[in-house]
Amino acid sequence: MRILKMVLIGLAAITFVSCQKELSLENPNHLPPPPGPGPGPDTLGDLLVRSVINYSTVDSVVTSYSYDGAKRLTAINNSGNISGTVVDNKQTISRDGSGNISQVVVVDPQVGTLTTDVFFDGANNRYSHSIIKVSFGGLNYVDSTVFIYDGSGRISFSEDYEQDPLGVYALMFKIEYTYAGSGIDSVKYYEPDPTTGVPTYLSANVYGYDNSVNPLVLSNGDAIILGKPALYSPNNNNSLQTIDVKTPSNGNTLTTIFVLNSKSKPVSGTSTYQPGGQVYETAYYYQ
Repeated sequence: MRILKMVLIGLAAITFVSCQKELSLENPNHLPPPPGPGPGPDTLGDLLVRSVINYSTVDSVVTSYSYDGAKRLTAINNSGNISGTVVDNKQTISRDGSGNISQVVVVDPQVGTLTTDVFFDGANNRYSHSIIKVSFGGLNYVDSTVFIYDGSGRISFSEDYEQDPLGVYALMFKIEYTYAGSGIDSVKYYEPDPTTGVPTYLSANVYGYDNSVNPLVLSNGDAIILGKPALYSPNNNNSLQTIDVKTPSNGNTLTTIFVLNSKSKPVSGTSTYQPGGQVYETAYYYQ
């Protein structure tokens, strides 16, 4: 069941793997407008509403962002095509009266639906845990994630426990979040050793940032719950390094150079993936 969870979250976050930035309607590079209904003429609006990633002349992904009346993120839609694979998924974010996330639903026609209930500890003013209930292969499973905080009130670890059909919980996954300044600079993944149960360091994502303005800043808890840690920073993520501890040759890097509008927000980005040197463009649109 944990595999299903990771696949669905990965599908919902697919466009953020590239550069984790968003779009502007001020368009000096004359990038094409997003397909379908969308914002009108280019403006200097503050809300990121759409991004378009062009991997090649035939491969692209459009991401649309929706907000509530308080300008809080409520949905992310991804659609497009990558190497013949259709991308079509939606992440819907429900919030309580105080604006805290209460539920996240990820829907992908090719994989299914994943519903996560999120619980907020009002006494301590922070998220405490989340729960996923899934029926798979005729059996019911419960996946519970517990959030652990540092002295500054930021999430330092999340621990993923799975309950089997007999009601027994076991630690399945552990994630560590480290910080530099006002952003998350690394996310480290651990899995318990099958013999000792001690968490074993498997891999990591290491983030770098420039000095420009991130147009979609999320709170610490929201960024981690939605699987978008780089959006916690007020600045734009311009580098991402992945580390594979067991097989270092599987590591890769992604660097992005942004063109900015007069508000220092991205209008476009040119990303380079290594190894291989693949280059692709992203456009950002606001209203």
